Amino acid sequence: MLNDGDVGGIFVTTSLVDIALTALCGDVFDPPIYLPFALHFCALGVIGLFVTSRRFHIGLAGYVLGIGLTWSLVARRFLEA
Repeated sequence: MLNDGDVGGIFVTTSLVDIALTALCGDVFDPPIYLPFALHFCALGVIGLFVTSRRFHIGLAGYVLGIGLTWSLVARRFLEA
């Protein structure tokens, strides 16, 4: 069974691996907003490792879901045009 710390660690790790793989492909600055966007997820994940509030974790999950959907369904359409 995974606890909040395990899930947070996996989230931070996958965020960093995504940045590393994007850098290896040479697209880390394309679009220019990608790196700050990805790094803010890492920062929130690290904060989530140290904050023990259940309310914070639920809010963080909702935020990540909302931002992820907005990025994939809205922002990418404007960036690709």
